[in-house]
Amino acid sequence: MRTIALAVLLLAVTFSTVFAQNYRLEFYADEALTSCDLAVTGPGLVKVHMLITGEGNLWGISFKAVKPPCMQNASWIADVWQQAGLVGNNGNTQATRGEGVDVAFDCVPLPRYIGWIWFSVTGPIPACCAYSPQHGSYSGDVGFPGNMEILLCGPGLPVPMGGRGVVINPDATCACNLPLPTKQTTWGAVKDLYR
Repeated sequence: MRTIALAVLLLAVTFSTVFAQNYRLEFYADEALTSCDLAVTGPGLVKVHMLITGEGNLWGISFKAVKPPCMQNASWIADVWQQAGLVGNNGNTQATRGEGVDVAFDCVPLPRYIGWIWFSVTGPIPACCAYSPQHGSYSGDVGFPGNMEILLCGPGLPVPMGGRGVVINPDATCACNLPLPTKQTTWGAVKDLYR
């Protein structure tokens, strides 16, 4: 019996380690998903766009994205979710007591544009203000405490997910440099879906 339990535990750890590197919640400054440098030059509305990368079909995600102190002159308005394939959501990205947001999808293919976080800016935001997704879940940790999580269709097991944010008002010391894509058709296909 111990052998079976050990094998199951080893398989679960191996499964989570393999997939942790493949799934990310990425923030972008533009709807075309081409830049993570976000210039905020004055009062107005600002959108931070969200993309889930990886392979497979998305069933759900858990995270939060509380604005950092350097965004003191910005007020959260709403989380706006891409409606195609959306089943529902609980919570919001700005929860501050450990909760966050859980978003459910109808087994949509990855990579997937999932929407944006909307802010109203009333004053200056300093240079090099980093804004990134963080760990959080409205319903509590399912499988990997301390990690953002993605649920894939099929077994519905939680898998830890990485993240990448935007840099607000970057300068030469803090510009966000996106890696060059290795598959031109993959990113091109994502961009074409949402133009």
